[in-house]
Amino acid sequence: LQLYVEVKDTGIGIKEEDLGKLNESFQRLELKRNRNIEGTGLGISIVTKLLKLMGSKLNVESAYGEGSVFSFTLKQTIVDDTPIGNYETWLHEHVKKEETGSYLSAPKARILLVDDNEMNLKVATGLLKRNHIVPDTEMSGAAALEQVKKKEYDVILLDHMMPGMDGIETMKAMKQQNLLPKSTIVIALTANAIVGAKEEYLAAGFDDYLSKPIEVSELEKKLAQYLPKEIVSFEEKNEQKNELEKKIEEKTEEERNESENIEESDEADEFTLEELKEWREKLPEVDVMSGMGYCMDSKEFYLDLLHTYLENDLCEKLEEFFTKDDFDNYRITVHSIKSTSKTIGAAVLSDHAKQLEYAVKFGNTAYVKENHAAFIEEYGAFLQKLKGMPILQGREA
Repeated sequence: LQLYVEVKDTGIGIKEEDLGKLNESFQRLELKRNRNIEGTGLGISIVTKLLKLMGSKLNVESAYGEGSVFSFTLKQTIVDDTPIGNYETWLHEHVKKEETGSYLSAPKARILLVDDNEMNLKVATGLLKRNHIVPDTEMSGAAALEQVKKKEYDVILLDHMMPGMDGIETMKAMKQQNLLPKSTIVIALTANAIVGAKEEYLAAGFDDYLSKPIEVSELEKKLAQYLPKEIVSFEEKNEQKNELEKKIEEKTEEERNESENIEESDEADEFTLEELKEWREKLPEVDVMSGMGYCMDSKEFYLDLLHTYLENDLCEKLEEFFTKDDFDNYRITVHSIKSTSKTIGAAVLSDHAKQLEYAVKFGNTAYVKENHAAFIEEYGAFLQKLKGMPILQGREA
């Protein structure tokens, strides 16, 4: 079977003399004109190499000022020729299963969460609340070492990119000092989930890894897989709702009114259409629904994260490391901006931070020196716009 894939756009197109630059890493064409467009400059280069490995190539046709067409053909084997059927019907059934499914509960779970970024800790801790788990938290590899000397854990969630002692170095130190019982599972947390990442972490001694921002479904899968079975149970998602309905039927009219007030307060934990419209008009750089997705669709949780994001302003730190040519700490700091910006839904800013991080990783400091000032300006302006959002006024994190 020949699988043909074609992507067509009606953008600005590509000049004929620039077509040869498509495969160059970190090379964005029309950089000044495309400053607010997502993309690391690595995409085409990576796709080209992947297609070559699969015996194919990327074809590009473009008319400057009109648009481009990217296409490729792959030889494929049919594994299952069962018709997919109606996608809308499948989606409806899938959503229905999700709504009537179950979630993991493990209040006795002993979990250590290690991350140098306060916002990342807040996100992970908030997600674990749903599973009735209260983790211990530490903000450095050294502190994590001290903690595992005092307490035994079922699972340790350990961030990779940390200043001083990073996650891999911390993992090695735990092994060398015999601080990990055989039953303890160590999972790497990483915002760089790329091909080969799992093999890299397994080779370093980790049992598994989780991508950041953390998806609640993926977190639950890992917990179900690695926590001791005797401390894990599963509760129906609609179980609490059914119990509430039964109780309401037995209540007096006054008590029913109180229950209705509780339901109204639950609705207040969602953004109204007017509020979402205000976000789009005043801060289009933020995809609120994307950010809410990392906060279990809780408005309060999301707004708390935005406050933490503002308090964790890394402009001065990044400027300091850049001035000192301290690119190791520069990379760690811009990595943090990448991760937290994606969590709140600021995808373009996150992507620009990713460009700088990868440039340092691959030794392209010239790219950093050329683009650092523009990024600082963009990041600072974004923080100011976010700080000025009316919905955040008068709130504390």
